[in-house]
Amino acid sequence: MFRAFKKVFSSTIYLLTTLLVAGIVYIIFIIFPNFSFLGSVFISSASAVKKATILFSLIGGAGTSNSALSVFIVMAISILFAVNLAMLVFVAQKNRATVIADKKKNVLGMLGGSVLGILGIGCGACGSLILTPLAISIGATGFLAVLPFGGSEFGFLGIALFMFSMYSLSKKINDPLICPVE
Repeated sequence: MFRAFKKVFSSTIYLLTTLLVAGIVYIIFIIFPNFSFLGSVFISSASAVKKATILFSLIGGAGTSNSALSVFIVMAISILFAVNLAMLVFVAQKNRATVIADKKKNVLGMLGGSVLGILGIGCGACGSLILTPLAISIGATGFLAVLPFGGSEFGFLGIALFMFSMYSLSKKINDPLICPVE
């Protein structure tokens, strides 16, 4: 896996793009729970400086309004999503002329990791941001109460799917494009 990382991230463009995507995904995850609040701030008559200050304080204060576990899950999923995307693009460019069925498996693993990771995001006080309201609407709140981490398990499952996707992609990066001669 480390050889694959070295191949992909020895290119500055992949490294910078990965950092940028991870930052954007992290910001989206942090801002999403406060979307309606930010909407009211941005349509208010406050100055642009005050609006920007509020936005940056939300991003910087993620650790104060969320549990350490939730911040860890958000950071891990943001980074793993960006790394997976970079590796997937690298594999796609490497195999540009060939069509490989495993690409579907890697894309599905990445999408599955994203969806499960998003389900596990939330704060310590109110639980999972998306999973709790969904469970309430279908009457399954008892299920979430039984879970030891209140729905954060889905974040860990998302992290595991991203790790599996990275493992599969690293095998494709390290394998030659042609079959070995026996």
